[in-house]
Amino acid sequence: MSEVEYEYSFNVPSLQPYIQFCQDHQYHFVSKSKQTRIIYRKADHTMARITKNEIDGVVTMQLDFKEDHLDPNKIVIARKEAKALTYTDEEAVQSILQFLGYEKDNTLERTRYVYTRDHVKFEMDEYTYPEVTCVVGIEGDQKEVDTVYQELQSLIHLVQKKDTVLER
Repeated sequence: MSEVEYEYSFNVPSLQPYIQFCQDHQYHFVSKSKQTRIIYRKADHTMARITKNEIDGVVTMQLDFKEDHLDPNKIVIARKEAKALTYTDEEAVQSILQFLGYEKDNTLERTRYVYTRDHVKFEMDEYTYPEVTCVVGIEGDQKEVDTVYQELQSLIHLVQKKDTVLER
């Protein structure tokens, strides 16, 4: 059974202020992982994602599926998402994706930091490939996520203001 993911996602110049926010507001540190994610797309507007996670030298492989619709003008989106399946047989997974009609699209490399509190999860990513960028994602219960995003507004504006000054 798929679930609907409700998430704010936005680019930031640095993850450090958001990591500090989580620490200052009693969010629980869950993990720091190196990830390689291969995205596969299909004409029916779904995507399959193979994610290689490395945490403290332990590598796991996961496959999941998600609706493939984003609006670049919105920072909040709700999409259906399947639970991830952990696997060890990469050849079998590739065969399944090919059988289902998914075509390889792109590969992402990043370091992901995850913090949680109550029904809110922060997923903060430092991408190194295909380009260097940082993204903060806040997902979970809609009402709680909306509240946390509103709490972050002053931090977001402060960080943006500092970046504008630095760019001059």
